[in-house]
Amino acid sequence: MAQISDQPLVLGRAERRDIFFLKSDIALADPLLRSLKRLAEAELQGRVPRLRELAAQLGFDGPVTPLAAGSFHVVHGLRRGEEKFVVRSTLPGVFTEDRALRFEGLVRSWMAPVGHAALVPRTERVQFQGDGVPFDFAILGFAEGAVLRDLGDAVLDAQPNYLRTLGAALHAIHDVEGHGAGLLDCKGKAEQPPTGVHDDWRAYQALLFEPHLRTCRDAGFVDAAMSDRIVRLFETMQPALRNRPLRLLHGDLGPHNICVDPVTQKVTAVLDWEDALIGDPLFDVAMVSSFQPARRLPAILEGYGPPRPTHEQQALIAFYFLRIALAKTVHRLRFGIVDRPDRTPGHHRITRGVDELSRLI
Repeated sequence: MAQISDQPLVLGRAERRDIFFLKSDIALADPLLRSLKRLAEAELQGRVPRLRELAAQLGFDGPVTPLAAGSFHVVHGLRRGEEKFVVRSTLPGVFTEDRALRFEGLVRSWMAPVGHAALVPRTERVQFQGDGVPFDFAILGFAEGAVLRDLGDAVLDAQPNYLRTLGAALHAIHDVEGHGAGLLDCKGKAEQPPTGVHDDWRAYQALLFEPHLRTCRDAGFVDAAMSDRIVRLFETMQPALRNRPLRLLHGDLGPHNICVDPVTQKVTAVLDWEDALIGDPLFDVAMVSSFQPARRLPAILEGYGPPRPTHEQQALIAFYFLRIALAKTVHRLRFGIVDRPDRTPGHHRITRGVDELSRLI
């Protein structure tokens, strides 16, 4: 991991090469990370007057409406006549320049040739503090439909077609071929294929594996025997990581980043591409699965295809699930995220991944 700082970060190609998962590996001090939720909630309301002034300067004549507070951003609604937009702006003290705000525009352009541009909201404008504005921001077209998370978790069992259409949307994203591996290069261009900052998929999977495992062990979530078992599983799976297809991946496709039409149950938009990367499509399948109980994976795979993955594919999904579980546990520790009393503790994903992978190999 890069040297920890309490100052805003430069997050260019070199720095992104040190990151497996942005929220687990960002080189900001843990006390600062744990303060971001309160900061985002304050900025969601407190930023309205400045956004109202900025919006008027840019020709938006409607009200500014607080919508959501994220890990590193706040989201507000804008209007220009009858047309609706959202503005995603970066929290202070995080990045010197938030180049990932360009990703929605790039991804939409990459998805256009394969016929899926409509899944990504159109980018209207991106500006940075260096341009003389008060904060980095991107103005995006409004995503129609309901956020899947807002429909309630129970709907995914009662109406599993939502899971199938989620799988289909994921497959559409993976129609875009990429080069390299790992997090997207911030200097990517619309007229060139998406490129990851690493040359090798196996190298990306190994990135920070030992520190992530050590953090989980130090927190008491993994004992010595389990740690040794995870290392052996990691080593056993290395040959299977060779020559995997390399595609554009979303990297964080939870219910909070998916909009759906409640009538047709189809995905209308995929939001928030800051964690996008290049890699094996099955990694993204595992990422989606990490937001869901195991019973929902078959419906996701039915929509994604193939509905009955091969034994090798099942093992890869289980391996990626375990790798993601380690990183997500580090993320929760660093941000001070507390498990909800009505949910299975987040670190239990590690055991789930170990048990499933052990069963398959």
